[in-house]
Amino acid sequence: IMEKYDDDAETYYRTAEDYYWGRNGKTQDYAEAVKWYRKAAEQGHAKALYSLGYCYENGEGVDEDEDEAIEWYLKAAELGHLESQTEVGRLLWLTNQEEEAVPWLLKAGERGDAASQRRLGDCYEQGYGVDKDKNEAIMAYNDGIVDLHAPIRVRFTKTVDGKEISRLVWCTVGFILFNES
Repeated sequence: IMEKYDDDAETYYRTAEDYYWGRNGKTQDYAEAVKWYRKAAEQGHAKALYSLGYCYENGEGVDEDEDEAIEWYLKAAELGHLESQTEVGRLLWLTNQEEEAVPWLLKAGERGDAASQRRLGDCYEQGYGVDKDKNEAIMAYNDGIVDLHAPIRVRFTKTVDGKEISRLVWCTVGFILFNES
């Protein structure tokens, strides 16, 4: 049975949230939530665009698809949605697209998102997508309120038998800043 709704993005978004969380008489149904998020997103609803990105990133109601997640997050980020700017920067950074990630990390960091500021610090510290600059890294970490003992993930790359191997490893901010490699 199709329920009657106003052609209103906010109403569609609220309906999607009800299905996503299983509230207001709706049974939790991620696929149904995605349907309603999409209706709201088609009208430019930033939170719905973000929510679609989240569903694609986590395989909730749709097949998991990182590229599709980035596309939805990007649409919301372009509308100024802070969480989407953070997620676009994070996913681009994690998928080795640092040059594309940096502008989004800067935007979210300038708006006070500490996670983006820390990631931006990683970029400056390691030279990911920007020129390596320890002073900029320290400022980004400071803006993100990270102490030198804070655990961070750093992409480590080395060549073994002519093949480049890259992976994320845990260390501390202080270890990176005060130990030249």
